[in-house]
Amino acid sequence: MRTVLVLLILFLILVWVFSYSSVQTWAGRQATDYLNEEFEVDVAIEKIKISYSGDVVINDALALDEQQDTMIYFKELETSILGFGAMMAGSPNLGDT
Repeated sequence: MRTVLVLLILFLILVWVFSYSSVQTWAGRQATDYLNEEFEVDVAIEKIKISYSGDVVINDALALDEQQDTMIYFKELETSILGFGAMMAGSPNLGDT
């Protein structure tokens, strides 16, 4: 019972910390740095915001190819965490994109 309580408290602290956009952006930069080094790609994301409802907003994202040509760029992308499962399964719902 104590272990469950400790895990619940740690989870609530984690949720509280990640409620700040600056922490979310920092975590996103850590992830893109890892991808850039591990897979030798050039991806940059300026800002990430995740709401409690699972909505995700990504601002100013840029991916360059090996010749430093723009592969993808967007000023703002709005999606939901629920959409990541479909994307990973190879059937993303792009809606009004």
